[in-house]
Amino acid sequence: MHSLEEQKLQAEIDKIKAETEALKKPGFLKPTSWIPLLTAFAALIGALSQWYSTSDELDNVKLQKDGLVSYNQGLEKKLTEIQDNLQQQLEARLSEITEDGSILNN
Repeated sequence: MHSLEEQKLQAEIDKIKAETEALKKPGFLKPTSWIPLLTAFAALIGALSQWYSTSDELDNVKLQKDGLVSYNQGLEKKLTEIQDNLQQQLEARLSEITEDGSILNN
C-alpha cells in the first residue's frame, strides 16, 4: 500500500509541475487566449468586407445617377427642340391669318 500512496504523490507532483509549466508560458501561446484574438480578427475581416461591399454599391449608384443625369439632359434638349419647332409652326400659321381673321391660301 505504501507504493500506491507514493504513486498518488508522484502523480500529484507531476500534475503540479505541468500546471507550473503552463503558467510560465506567455499568454499568447495558450489556446484559450486565441479565441478572443480570432474573434476580433473575424470581426475586423467582416467590417472590412462590409465596407468594401458598401463602397462598391455606392460607386454603382453614382454611375447610375450619372447615366440618369445624362439621359435627363438629352430629354431636356429634345423637349427644347420640340418646343422651338412648335413655336416656329405657330408663328408660321399666325402669319397666314389676315387682319380680318381669314386664312391665306397657299
